[in-house]
Amino acid sequence: MGWTVPSDRSTGDTITSSIWNENVGASGNSALLKTSVNNSGALSFVDATGLTIASGVITVTQNYHKIDTESAASSDDLDTITAGTNVAAGHVLHLRVESAARTVVLKAGTGSPDNLDIGSDVTLDEAYKTYSLVYDGTNWRPFTFAESPTFASLSPLTTRGDLLYGSSGTPTGVRLAVGGANTFLASDGTDVSWGSVSSAVTSYAVTQAQVVNTTSSTAFVTFTVPADTWAAGDVIRVFCSYLLKNNSGGASDFTYYYGVNSDTQAFEGARSVGNNAAIRTRQLLAEFHRVVNDVWSYDRNISSSVPQAVSFESNNTAANWSTPAFDSDITVTLKLVMSVANANTYLTPSATCAYKIAAG
Repeated sequence: MGWTVPSDRSTGDTITSSIWNENVGASGNSALLKTSVNNSGALSFVDATGLTIASGVITVTQNYHKIDTESAASSDDLDTITAGTNVAAGHVLHLRVESAARTVVLKAGTGSPDNLDIGSDVTLDEAYKTYSLVYDGTNWRPFTFAESPTFASLSPLTTRGDLLYGSSGTPTGVRLAVGGANTFLASDGTDVSWGSVSSAVTSYAVTQAQVVNTTSSTAFVTFTVPADTWAAGDVIRVFCSYLLKNNSGGASDFTYYYGVNSDTQAFEGARSVGNNAAIRTRQLLAEFHRVVNDVWSYDRNISSSVPQAVSFESNNTAANWSTPAFDSDITVTLKLVMSVANANTYLTPSATCAYKIAAG
């Protein structure tokens, strides 16, 4: 609203129609204000009119428009918004789709002239979605700008290995700091936390070797117990399945031994294996038990391949063994001495498992 003549009236003056018209612009200003401000003083645009995209372009003539796709396509790109009648720099524009069944994509930076300088494409695919722009005479820019959030900008995670989980009061996610080495994720049925790994069983990498055509003491199973890992009360168990043959023309004695470092003890007396062209299957179960600072051993050599109950026989007591240095690596071996050297007299380990069971 503009004043045509400055008012010089005082308090109590009667304002006649002629005086009013001297000071207030008549029809032009009134018509303009009537379309943009309602009787309550609020901004009120005329209702949306429909525009159809043609080769990526629409021409706007008012503040509020509904946009439809070209030829009623299911989706269409809007590249350029041309400033039509009564549209100049500062014009505010609100857009929505004509139908939720037809998607309109406002393309960022592809139009010319009257480019959409909106940062990234905007998809309008629901009736409730609107998008507002303001014209600067050359480009259409977002009326308000809110940067699209990224996971990195919202995430509470700070450290490699952190986890996101829903906790009481914040089911959308909070940070669980990465757990320490050798910990695992545990649940109490409600929340998660890191728990300690406490393994009672440790396995060992085993080296197997065939004993054939020799009368020398030869290791057919070898493994290493690392320093400071064999605690008092721990039991090391070895289970070996092997193939045995003696086709030398006569009987051969097979004598088995334990080896703990350089100290070697016999399992038992020599076993006589008669001459036979057949390959026989055998299993051997041995245990090494650390008792304070000594090693006691137990064994069972099973002559049949048929599963059977095993009872351990104590063939060696602590007095038979030298005390190993448990703070150094310990080499454990299973050895064999044959009384006959022949290419058809041998022991071949097929599968061996060696593991330690922690005390308690």
